[in-house]
Amino acid sequence: MDDERRIIMTEDSEGNNVVIVSVGDFAFDYLVENQVYAYPTSSNRKIFDYMAFYRTKPVSAITHYGKVEFVKEGDINMRYRAICFSDEVNEDAIIVQFSHIEELENAVEAVGYGVQGIMYVDLESLLTANILQDLK
Repeated sequence: MDDERRIIMTEDSEGNNVVIVSVGDFAFDYLVENQVYAYPTSSNRKIFDYMAFYRTKPVSAITHYGKVEFVKEGDINMRYRAICFSDEVNEDAIIVQFSHIEELENAVEAVGYGVQGIMYVDLESLLTANILQDLK
């Protein structure tokens, strides 16, 4: 496993400091149990101080977010990769370790459409939003 840590951005030029990702049940359960989220190295995404999790159907809402402790390239178990990485199952992973995961006081519900891919927002907007369309 490569122990070289990756750079975590505080925010981008638009003031965004949260990346929102879509997760299924397996990835969400793994996240809560291990405080770890992983994705294929070929995925191009910014990593900020925070990451939020849009849970797919039947939940269809952003329910949790976490404070990123560190990010590194490495390996994740084959079951996780088989379920979560789809066509990139043989790639190494970018592993995001969290210092803590918190449930949002008010889930940010999807109305009409959910998170497809990734979104970037600021933490204040995430914490005050009621529906996905509230996020800028």
